[in-house]
Amino acid sequence: WQGARYLERPGASSMAAEYEGLLLGLGAATRLAGNRRQGAVASVAVYGDCKMLLRQMCGEVVARKTAPLQREASRRAEALAEASRAPIQFRHVPRERNSWADSLARGAIDAFAAAHSGRSLALARAGRRRDSLCALRHARGRGAPCGDAALEELLCLCEAAEDWPVYLDVYREAEACGSAVARLAPRAHAALAAFRATGVSRGREPEAIRRNLRSAAKRAAALSGTRPPAGRPARLGAGPVPGGAAERL
Repeated sequence: WQGARYLERPGASSMAAEYEGLLLGLGAATRLAGNRRQGAVASVAVYGDCKMLLRQMCGEVVARKTAPLQREASRRAEALAEASRAPIQFRHVPRERNSWADSLARGAIDAFAAAHSGRSLALARAGRRRDSLCALRHARGRGAPCGDAALEELLCLCEAAEDWPVYLDVYREAEACGSAVARLAPRAHAALAAFRATGVSRGREPEAIRRNLRSAAKRAAALSGTRPPAGRPARLGAGPVPGGAAERL
């Protein structure tokens, strides 16, 4: 294994990702075999830890959802066999012996996410908070994982600038991608303050945030063995929020 590349295909299955990796490898091997300066190719072997893919490539199992990818992989395998004048063998490698390939894949994902997060934060630090949010959305549309650190910093920058409309949009983005940032009490309290600042104190979204905070307070009380005072909703110790008053649930 020599490297890795992030595949920008949101929603692609794991089997599709396996085939994409195979296609990249077959293409690289074909180019290498066609370079006469490298000398003759004695044999070609494809190693992988996905048994289903290997069985499909050997004709033992019929591909269904990934049939187009399987046909393209077979075409490239034939081109490689012709260019190398050597038979192609497909060999299985147990997953526990394939940790190097897994680390390369994780590195490609982390690098892709870091590049997009860095661009978004650069815009936010330059005061272009709306453009920063657009960059995050664009990255998510290309399949990049939502970075909690980037979302947290963007929310903090919006809060410091009292840019409440963008704060709420970033908060919604955090909720949409399932980020843990949206569940942090300080961020939730600030979201309620943002709703107040934009003239919205009631409605589906503020009430949902209040319910989540109440549930979090009950879980915290249960874990600590304490009980909130009767007749008063629990209050999380998030401290003061913008506007000068602490948000009561």
